Amino acid sequence: MSLQEIYLWFTENQQNVIARKGWKKSIRHNLSMNTAFSPPDSVGTTRERGLWRLDPAAVALGRVPPTSRGRKSR
Repeated sequence: MSLQEIYLWFTENQQNVIARKGWKKSIRHNLSMNTAFSPPDSVGTTRERGLWRLDPAAVALGRVPPTSRGRKSR
């Protein structure tokens, strides 16, 4: 899936997210930090930029694990 397709999904389905400044940067950050997403394997020496793949294990679970570890209790 391309980064543009991901942005489009958010604009159509997550109005509360896109109302905030910097939402695209947050999406890129979370894609790069979350182990459920990865860029597709490179073919030869060129790699498609802006493409992301959802890990089959996350699809099987029906959810994507969070990137945050949660807050520590005091």
